[in-house]
Amino acid sequence: MKKDHPHGGHRQRMRERLKNLGASDFYEHELLEMFLYPVIPMKDTNELAHRLLDTFGSLKNVIYADWKELHKVKGMTEIAALNISLLPEIYNRINYQFELAAEKIDNFEQAKRVACAALSNKTKEEVLIICLDSANKIVRKRIISQGGLKEAYVNTRNIAEEAFRFSADKILVAHNHPSGHLEPSANDLKFTQNLALALAYLDILLIDHIIVSGNNAYSLKKAGIINSIIEEHRQKLPQKIVADITKEKDLW
Repeated sequence: MKKDHPHGGHRQRMRERLKNLGASDFYEHELLEMFLYPVIPMKDTNELAHRLLDTFGSLKNVIYADWKELHKVKGMTEIAALNISLLPEIYNRINYQFELAAEKIDNFEQAKRVACAALSNKTKEEVLIICLDSANKIVRKRIISQGGLKEAYVNTRNIAEEAFRFSADKILVAHNHPSGHLEPSANDLKFTQNLALALAYLDILLIDHIIVSGNNAYSLKKAGIINSIIEEHRQKLPQKIVADITKEKDLW
């Protein structure tokens, strides 16, 4: 015969309270208690929540504690400790997305600042991709390759897929030259042409390819290279791309 859950009635009342009043109505130990319900189904997580807070001193300290230290607390399971250890990274990524939503790239100086912040201190070549919407707000920013264009294979298809995934209208690419030389190599120029054209056929604009060395940056857009690529193939490209690259010329 199946036994009733020893804390079932209490847990159901807590869930009803959450539905009716929202999480802001809960004390810290109650938030922690409810968070532990799915991973500790048959124990009193209220008592455990109090024990965790007493051990670490605050809800913040519980969340940022090493999972191995959490696991040492009486009543904690490994899976519960691991689940709590996910919270700081979830919190950091949410904050990062809020930061991206507020960040725009409207001109070369802004683009240079973002690229240098990401790449200036790197000792190996890395490739940064920045996806922007039609209003030039950053919707995605990440390193897509470590090893650079020369040592690592950067697939234009992967960049295009990233653009589609985040509904980007424009792409900015940057990579660093740890050697200190800012001038683009033959490989840099070939990559830029292939990427600019591949994206253009998909109605996505490559607004710049920036090379970073220390706090200095070289813009293939400012040098006229990207505009020349588009102009050379303008008869085959969507007119929107040709118009957009011309419109943004003065911003760089």
